[in-house]
Formats: sequence, C-alpha cells, structure tokens
Amino acid sequence: MAFPCTGRQEVLNVAKFLAWYFPWDDAIDDAAMEQQPADIIRYRDDTVDVVKESLLTNLEQPSKIHSDPAIQSFWDIGATVRASGTPESNRRFAYELCRFVASSTESQIVRKSTEPVTVAQYLERRENNIGIRPLLELIYYANKIQIAAQWRWENNAQMREMWKEITWMITMCNDLLSLRRELIHGQYESLVPLLMYHEGLNPQAAVNRVTEMMHESYERFHRLEARLYELVDLAELENVKTYVHSFKDVVMCNLHWSYGLKRYMDPHMLQEDGKVVFDIQTPVGM
Repeated sequence: MAFPCTGRQEVLNVAKFLAWYFPWDDAIDDAAMEQQPADIIRYRDDTVDVVKESLLTNLEQPSKIHSDPAIQSFWDIGATVRASGTPESNRRFAYELCRFVASSTESQIVRKSTEPVTVAQYLERRENNIGIRPLLELIYYANKIQIAAQWRWENNAQMREMWKEITWMITMCNDLLSLRRELIHGQYESLVPLLMYHEGLNPQAAVNRVTEMMHESYERFHRLEARLYELVDLAELENVKTYVHSFKDVVMCNLHWSYGLKRYMDPHMLQEDGKVVFDIQTPVGM
C-alpha cells in the first residue's frame, strides 16, 4: 500500500489484518451449509464486539477472551492499529470492518436460497463482503495521510465509483483464481458459474467474459482517476494521488499474492507459456 512510503510497523499491521481475514471468513464460508443461521449471526455479533472494543476503546486488555481464535485473534491487530492510528482513522476502519462482517455473514445465510442471484446483484453484494473496503480505509492509517472531506467516498460520487471499480476488479480476479477451490467445496455463487447459468455460456466462454469485464472495469477506473485529478486543488493533489495509487497497490498485490497461494494454485496448473489451466468439473446441468 504505497510501500516504501509507509512505515514498517504499519505494513506489518496491514499484513496481519490480511492474514486474519481468511481464517475468519473460512470458518463460515467452508462450513456455511452445515451451520444454522443463528450460529452465523452469533459469529457476526461476537466478531463485531471484538472489533469495536479493540479499535474504539482505551482498554489495554480485552474485557473477555473469546473461545473462538478466529474471532479473538483480531484483538491484538485492532489494538495495535488503534495505538498508532488516529481516532478518525480507527473509527473509519472499524465502521467498514463491521460492515464487512455483517455483509459477509448475511451472504452466507442468503446463499442457502435455491435461486441464484443475478450477476448485477452478485457484484453489488460483493462490494461489501469481499473485504476490500476496510483495506481501503487502512490506507489513511498506513500512509499517515488525510484527504479533504470533499474527496472522500461518502461525499464524492467519483470516489464512490472508484471504490466500486476496485472492489469489482478484485472480485473478478478472486473469482477466477479461486474457482477450482470453490467448486471443490460446492460453492457456486461466483461470476463464472453465474454467467454460465444466466447467459448459457460454457466454462471457457464464461472465464473469457470475466476477463473482459475486468478490462472494462480497469478502463472505467482510469477515466475516473484522470477526471478526479483535474478537479482536485494543486495543494491537495499529492495526497489524493498517494491515496489513489494505494488502490492500485491493493489490486496488484492481491493478484501477485493469489498466484502464490497453494489455496488457489497447484504447480501443474501453471503452463510453460504463462497460461493457467484450471482442471475443474462443472456440476451436471450447468
């Protein structure tokens, strides 16, 4: 996230947050079909309690230790971020993280519905539950920068669109690279299966369509970026550019990191010509 402009401790804390995210999400993602809605809601509420207490109070130790390490392990991350952040950056991070937790758990409950969502509905939902918005708020913390309120997503339509495009690009990248793993786990609510279902595409055509959608999103983002820089006052431009550059870092780091994960990639999938071949089996009827 704009490293080496960020400090070592800030980079470390962001990395710890990313390391926490997947075990927390997997606890309900991989087991969602076995868990009851009440269990998922309790998981959500207990997580939100730990997030708020670690980021928004002055406690040096947790008021209680949660029995689930996927929840309790956030305490140290939140408390460390709080100690070196500002009240505003901590509040913004906590707000977006709680939104992610709520949206992610809601999605697991809704997933049990028998009717697949549309592609548009899926992308709208993923804006909140892919976990990128909390990371974008951590840019303020990691870079120790502030941008004027008029350029923040809650006050600026262009910035909201840029946030959306970033979440869409990462969603599309994630859905391609995690496709094999998700099908193994019986998870079909991602772009490739949805395009196959709604548009009657075969697997390769659906993958090709996702790559086209990524390129279209990329082009929209850069048009928005260029227009934003035309509007920002010269005195504020450097901070805004640092902030937006960090968006790009998030996308590229996610891509490079995903390619190196055994979670997604097996060595035999990488071809000598640079292509990646996913050996997947689609369910009957798709």
